[in-house]
Amino acid sequence: MKSIKIHINRLGAVHDSTLELKPLMIFSGESGLGKSYVAILVHYIYKLLSENRLQEFFGANGWDFDQLASANPEKGTFTVQSAQLLQWINADACQYMRDAVGNPDLHVDLSVEMPITQLEYVFSYRTVLYGMEGKEEKSMVFELNSNFDLRIEGNPKSVGGMPWSILLQASLCHDVFGEERLDQTFCMVPGRGALLNIPLTLQDRLKSTKDIYTEFLNDWAVVRAMPPRRDNDSDLLKLLYDINGGQIELDDEDKVIYRLTDGEPLPINAAASSIKELAPLYLLLDKYPASHLSILFEEPEAHLHPQKQVDIADFVVRAINKGSHMQITTHSDYFLRRLNDRIFLHKIQNINKEVYAESLSKYGYSDLTVNPSLIGAYLLRRGADGNVKLVSQSLDKGIPYESFYDVIKKEARYSLDIQQTYYKLAENHAE
Repeated sequence: MKSIKIHINRLGAVHDSTLELKPLMIFSGESGLGKSYVAILVHYIYKLLSENRLQEFFGANGWDFDQLASANPEKGTFTVQSAQLLQWINADACQYMRDAVGNPDLHVDLSVEMPITQLEYVFSYRTVLYGMEGKEEKSMVFELNSNFDLRIEGNPKSVGGMPWSILLQASLCHDVFGEERLDQTFCMVPGRGALLNIPLTLQDRLKSTKDIYTEFLNDWAVVRAMPPRRDNDSDLLKLLYDINGGQIELDDEDKVIYRLTDGEPLPINAAASSIKELAPLYLLLDKYPASHLSILFEEPEAHLHPQKQVDIADFVVRAINKGSHMQITTHSDYFLRRLNDRIFLHKIQNINKEVYAESLSKYGYSDLTVNPSLIGAYLLRRGADGNVKLVSQSLDKGIPYESFYDVIKKEARYSLDIQQTYYKLAENHAE
């Protein structure tokens, strides 16, 4: 993955910060500083590279194919400057953030730096005849810089900016990911478990907005409608099965159910909160390959026992190693400690494979590591002026979790003092 940087002049409380995208993005810090805002902003880039949002760029600039073809039905061409595209992306990212958080007055000022390899994009279309003489059929060929092409059979109507957005997206993905593919984005919003089986009337009311919860409901509807894949990522599903103590299914009425290990079905609404929070992830991976997914994963540790928080960290590492991209907000030191273990095991393995094998045996760990080069870790910290900044965290010593450690250290010291005070009082009282 080539570098994409986002320069944030302002995003709500966050000021004067820069982040660089990595397959696994970790955002930590106290509540209320803007972790979700920053994670959603990174999520936007993946939406841009995997969904049809670029159609709006062509429509806004008058490059609607239907209008072009009405004037020149056989062939045509137009040119887009890369600076023009980046200017639109910056403006679109700002508007997306306002929509996603449901605040039209949100102060957003940012710029996206992408690894674009050309100064301009030349789009063209032409009519092509094929078949036997006298029985020719027609198709329309769309091209971008003679490197990417798309053929539509017949005489396409009402396609708008779709052909151009498909070609431009393919070009941008090639610049960013090379030969990798990105097929789908999905947002695991906070409190998602409560939205799984809500009535359609309530869903329609919620969908009247453009916020991130509406996006979740739309994504969730697509996931539910997709058939399961036979070649799904069984190892990832097995991990989620073990964490949940059962599997997630859809019944004959398209309702989400939780099937326990003994085979008994249970309505998802009656399942534990931890199970409901992870249910969308289970069905998503049953229907899409992990290698082509980007997931905004808010607080993966939500409602999980510490052991399960450790297990979900291992799940994340396996998914990233398969090619997934994730944007994660977290308050869990258990989660970060486990990620650090996998980082240090990677470093140990590179230095001495025998010591690595001994470490796995000693601690009962599975053969699983993660390359720290795949991780971008950022701490949100409020300054003396009240503004929040993103602090890029070096992974030389693992992912720092200083915002947790300070609290743990202080509380441990206070707890010990209180206990010692009690023991002294109790001893004196007994005398």
